[in-house]
Amino acid sequence: MMSLVTGAGGYIGSALAAHLANDGDEVLLHYLSRKPVTPGVAVQADFRREELESTLLDGVETVYHCAGIAHQGAAAEDYQRVNHRAALRLAEQAMAAGVRRFVFLSSVKAVAAATAYGRFRKNTEQQLRQLAGRGMAVVCVRPALVYGPGVPGNLAVLIRAVRYGLPLPPELGARSLVARGDLLRLLRVMGSAELPDYSLYEVTDGECYSSRRLCLAIRQALHKSGRGWTAPRASWRLACSLADVFRAGDEPLYDKLFAEECFSNQLVMDYFDWRPAYRFEDLAAQMVEGR
Repeated sequence: MMSLVTGAGGYIGSALAAHLANDGDEVLLHYLSRKPVTPGVAVQADFRREELESTLLDGVETVYHCAGIAHQGAAAEDYQRVNHRAALRLAEQAMAAGVRRFVFLSSVKAVAAATAYGRFRKNTEQQLRQLAGRGMAVVCVRPALVYGPGVPGNLAVLIRAVRYGLPLPPELGARSLVARGDLLRLLRVMGSAELPDYSLYEVTDGECYSSRRLCLAIRQALHKSGRGWTAPRASWRLACSLADVFRAGDEPLYDKLFAEECFSNQLVMDYFDWRPAYRFEDLAAQMVEGR
């Protein structure tokens, strides 16, 4: 089977491409700024300025659209151009080329759509639903925050902060996460399954994690003695307010650390033969390596 993976230079896309190649798929790789090492035909294109050549989709059965601006500090027009318009245009090209499945990697941030990032993810899901059918199934996947070896972004920052003495946060809030390996297995199943015209699934490992739980797991993986000391809630609120002055994004840091963002993975487990195999604690030792 031939598959196209966009964003094949990213944290999820690169691992997905390798996973598919190991399973024997013929993989067409789209990347932005560097050539992936995954076996396959590599095509460089910048969705901020251009689109893929339609002929590249000839013979492709499944498109995994992982490309996009993943962080939440970009301008709204960049989200619109890359995360929204480029995704819709690629879906139109895929449908015209006879692609059977279009798997769109969205985000749980689309549930509340409280930020520009989340709103454009949700808008894209809604418009993809209008395109679905006519021979091509569309599945929108909303993964929770992804963790695993080599994790970038906020979790990488948290790991370094704990290493250098970050005090423990109070037991507040909870959020869903999902291991990259579990997400890859699910995407693989979706890419070969018989799907309805349109479907949407939230993907988690079934756990809810407070920031304190994450920090304790990281401390243990770093072999730090004791449980550390806990800074009071008021100190965290003040520190987060000061950090917001110097950071990009329209979601306050305190909310990112202590909000309630737990989601159910029951729907995806009911439909697919898939169960998460990992919790954050299982992979913490691998995540702290080299950090």
